[in-house]
Amino acid sequence: MRDWNQCKAMLRTVSIAMSLLLAGCGETSAGLPVDLQNTGFEQIANGAPALWHIDQKVKGKGTIDITNSSSGNVLRLTPNSQNTGSDLLGAGQMLDASKFAGGTINVSALVGADGGALAIVGVHVLGEGDGFDFIQFKQSDSKGALVHHEAKLNVAANASNIIVYAITNTTSGHAYFDDIVLTGLSDTASKQAQSDAEITATVTIDTSNVIRKVPRSLFGTNIEWINNGQGLWSTQANAVDKQAVEEIKSSSFALFRFPGGVFSDYYNWQEGVGTQRARPAALHYPGGPKSQHVFGTDELIYLSKQTGADLLITVNAGHGTPAMAAEWVDYLNNKKKQNVTFWEVGNELYMDGDLSGAEINAKEYANRYQAFAKAMKAVDPSIKLGAIGGLNYGSYRFIKADNWSKTVLDSVGSNVDFLAVHNAYAPVLMGGGENADPSEVYKAMLAAPLNIEKNIQSLDSLLKNYDKPNKQISVAITEWGPFFHVLPSSKWVDHVKTFGSSLFVGATINTFLRQPRVEIANAFKLTDMGFMGWLGNRNGKFVPTAPMMAFDMYADVIEGNVVESAVAVDSYSSRAIGVIDAVKAVPYLDVVSVEKDGKLIVMVVNKHFTSSVATTLTLEGTAAFTSYDKTEMTADSLDANTGTQLPVIPGLEWASQVNISRFHQGGDSEVSVQHNVIVLPVNSNNGIQTVQLSFAPKSITKLVFKK
Repeated sequence: MRDWNQCKAMLRTVSIAMSLLLAGCGETSAGLPVDLQNTGFEQIANGAPALWHIDQKVKGKGTIDITNSSSGNVLRLTPNSQNTGSDLLGAGQMLDASKFAGGTINVSALVGADGGALAIVGVHVLGEGDGFDFIQFKQSDSKGALVHHEAKLNVAANASNIIVYAITNTTSGHAYFDDIVLTGLSDTASKQAQSDAEITATVTIDTSNVIRKVPRSLFGTNIEWINNGQGLWSTQANAVDKQAVEEIKSSSFALFRFPGGVFSDYYNWQEGVGTQRARPAALHYPGGPKSQHVFGTDELIYLSKQTGADLLITVNAGHGTPAMAAEWVDYLNNKKKQNVTFWEVGNELYMDGDLSGAEINAKEYANRYQAFAKAMKAVDPSIKLGAIGGLNYGSYRFIKADNWSKTVLDSVGSNVDFLAVHNAYAPVLMGGGENADPSEVYKAMLAAPLNIEKNIQSLDSLLKNYDKPNKQISVAITEWGPFFHVLPSSKWVDHVKTFGSSLFVGATINTFLRQPRVEIANAFKLTDMGFMGWLGNRNGKFVPTAPMMAFDMYADVIEGNVVESAVAVDSYSSRAIGVIDAVKAVPYLDVVSVEKDGKLIVMVVNKHFTSSVATTLTLEGTAAFTSYDKTEMTADSLDANTGTQLPVIPGLEWASQVNISRFHQGGDSEVSVQHNVIVLPVNSNNGIQTVQLSFAPKSITKLVFKK
């Protein structure tokens, strides 16, 4: 997911919108309606919805008719096997945008599906040039029930038209639509919707209910071999960079994944050992640039020893051989005595157009995995091996074949120790939403952990079918993190480093902590000569980004026990943006609690951008605490950052980035971390203790209760 070719799957979510041609985009705007008409489909003409345009190109791809429900008429689309390509079964209207230009509209619709269909409502703002917003409501099989969807859409001042359409891109079942409504919102109304008043919450923590132990391997990162180990190797000192070592030693990173990402499946580890001057330069991927092999296995071992981190190795299953992988196991575990436990067989070979050029199908991968497993475990039977896979969900569809994981596990599940998945990037704006209001983008990003958690639970259900009494297949999220865009021309590409991204980091770690099957998680990535490094560059020095600062707040929970936390708090709804589907109820507080060495560590993310949350915290199942340490991470704006810089590359121009208010003011003081010690009154009653707290707007808070 570092290269444009790897984002093809994401772009499919946008290509559906090209079917808006069916709504009459080729016509002139003269005589077209100003307002959306027949929004409830009560008017019928020849059995179809009156005043909705149906393009001739979709004839033969299914039927379009009106059916009845308890509330009135409903538009019904019944696709057939011909409903593929860019012209999809559906109907649409084009509106004059002048009524809404320069403002915001509220879009709502009732959408349903059955028989495996996917129903889609889209609203696109059009005009000369680019920079126009759009939204899509996507409803999967709801057994025919109509589900309410709602979102706000910005209409640029120079917008000329608005396209509204109801389509389906599947080939079976039915899609249903009713009450598609556009309503103008004044700026005043929009602002009034965001109240600064403090909201309230209750949090109950039961220390007697232990959910899981926190493994060290949950706090990993990715290191790539290219570009001097993405800057970890100092060419001036001809050694691993000392400042980088010190920064990593003071961080929470406990597991290094090497040598990719995507570069793993074109990597020959044997070219990265021995005398450096004898090592060749090697291609990053077929037809790509080259790097001198100065940061290889020996340098990785040095960094591991200096920082105390363990290793996870991704072997080359794209262009490599089982023998090559087995020799790497022998080199690290026998000759170098590193006792590397975790080995992953390949990376994202399931992705359409994988950058390594080695994309294969699931059956072929299973055969390859079996050969690698046999060779590698013959060298060291104690190692744990991971197969690559995962489950697509909603618009998050990076795996070409939906049945990839089942096919692989049916074949080799008995030899799989962990399933390596990449299900936790957000918001990935190649799927649409670059021109949405920035607050809406960040709201969708902070809603993403709810979708991620559901996906992990789906993985848990799948993997139960392959567990053995003495062996459970764990989940390894070997890449995850904030990710907006891959192209330098994007105005969002550098938002990985912002404080808003750190809130996503906190909420996502909370998600991983709550799910017992998640054994490994590797943030993407430690350093980068581009834009994704959590340890960034500022004036030639390594500087932690806000996401890394948030990550480090969690160090104390490692090897503690996650205990039950229940939260009651108001929620918000987010719109679909990028690959993040709409979420209807996102609690403002995300809480996880860990008991360790007689202390209780409570991690709290407040996702409300403007309101603090007054909270009554109830502690059950333990003796009374006498005090707590409070560490609070805050910033004045979602786009605040520590001032790390994009690299200067001859011939490359980075786009001017979205500036909410603080993006261009980056520096050490932009992201604040405050520490306080609070003495508690003794108010325990029958083993139950209550504490009154307030969590600042858009904040991450760590509370460490002591007895």
